[in-house]
Formats: sequence, structure tokens, C-alpha cells
Amino acid sequence: CARVRGRVLHVGRSYTNELHLGLVAHWRVLVVKLPSDAHRPSVGSTITVVGPLVRVRLGFSEVEAFRVE
Repeated sequence: CARVRGRVLHVGRSYTNELHLGLVAHWRVLVVKLPSDAHRPSVGSTITVVGPLVRVRLGFSEVEAFRVE
């Protein structure tokens, strides 16, 4: 599992109604998939998430968050 703290760059929902964030952390851009019942953070806010780190399309890393701190 990974624990990532970063600044929110983008907030959006996918066609499957999953909440996705663009996050900059440790000089990298990450995609974060939040649980459907999670609070929707605002752009510019700082957030910490915990979950498995996986590789997705276009070379991005994604955290499938199961906990938001």
C-alpha cells in the first residue's frame, strides 16, 4: 500500500460514477480513485490518501484509495 499526500489539481467523475482526482505529490502527477461515498475535495486543497499503487494508461500511477485522511 501507498500513503500519498499532495495537492488536488483536478476533480471529476468517470462514466461509472467513480470519483477521480488529479494530484501532485513528490514532484509527480498521480491519479487517485476515491470510494463513491468519499467527500469531494476542492481544487487546490491538500489531501492524504492510503491504498494500493498501480500503473495505469499513459504512464501515470494511480492510488485506489480505501482511506482518506
